[in-house]
Amino acid sequence: MCRQRLTASRLAVPEAVKRRGVEMLESIGDPLLVCDSCEVEGWWIETHTLGCRNAADEPEQDWWISHWAIFDEYEADHRSATMGDPGDGKFVTLMCPASD
Repeated sequence: MCRQRLTASRLAVPEAVKRRGVEMLESIGDPLLVCDSCEVEGWWIETHTLGCRNAADEPEQDWWISHWAIFDEYEADHRSATMGDPGDGKFVTLMCPASD
């Protein structure tokens, strides 16, 4: 089972969103696979992997730097929660629906 550390406790993340985030994180076997995303109850859930950086045509030596920068950006945006350990080469973001 993956590490399911959920950050951003300041957000009230619905249980269905958390469950789907865990499912998506656990479905990533190889961190070189390309990302996936979906919407649950208005929340945007997205996987982030080293494979995403490869698909973005970034030089391989920059993959980890970019991966951690993306994680840090979501950690600081006050609208998202993250699941997983980016040090494993993969994590999931749970993005709060926009308010009108």
